Amino acid sequence: MRLNLCSGPNVFPGWVNVDRVDQSSYLQILREAGDVSSWPEAQQKLVEHVKADRIQFYTHDARERLPFDDNSVEAIYLGQCVEHFNRGYELPGILKECLRVLKPGAPIRITTPDLQLLFDSALAGTLDKFTSEQPEFFANALPEDRLSYLMFGAMGRDCTSEHYEGHFHLFSPRSMALALHEAGFGEVGFFGVSIRDEFRDVVDCGMSHSLGAEAMKP
Repeated sequence: MRLNLCSGPNVFPGWVNVDRVDQSSYLQILREAGDVSSWPEAQQKLVEHVKADRIQFYTHDARERLPFDDNSVEAIYLGQCVEHFNRGYELPGILKECLRVLKPGAPIRITTPDLQLLFDSALAGTLDKFTSEQPEFFANALPEDRLSYLMFGAMGRDCTSEHYEGHFHLFSPRSMALALHEAGFGEVGFFGVSIRDEFRDVVDCGMSHSLGAEAMKP
């Protein structure tokens, strides 16, 4: 069993996809979709998998104990989600639960915005290279506002002080490695594209300012 934790709508065939937000309505829309030939290739393939009932999805909050046995999971993927958890009070428990359910020697892969890359780009005055991935107003924003938009990810109209959907914490490669080591994982490597076969079907929804960290359970 491979676990796609905090999946949101980014679900994969052959994985157990888990998120605290029920994705059944979204999956039903895909199941009933007609001609999707004009959709991106990845979405076309997802529709095919959904219609063939090859998508397993479970609603569960990752901050709670995972409903899986110790040493039962072959791989865990956390895509673009760790930045949305409190670094001191939520994420440590999530990573320790991942360690618990993984088999010895099994890997975890985490993708998340790269704080070091953003700082380096801001200092070099090259934040404009991220413009094509951002809302239209980003192009004319001040450099310091561009950096804030990228760091906090809280630009949506529905993201307010009462309903915050932005980032809690961004990681550099060094701080991501520290978080994984604190949870009990072994040596950490960083890759833009995974070199491990366990993650061959993973489609990351991150942008070009993301990092990919991989570690194994000892």
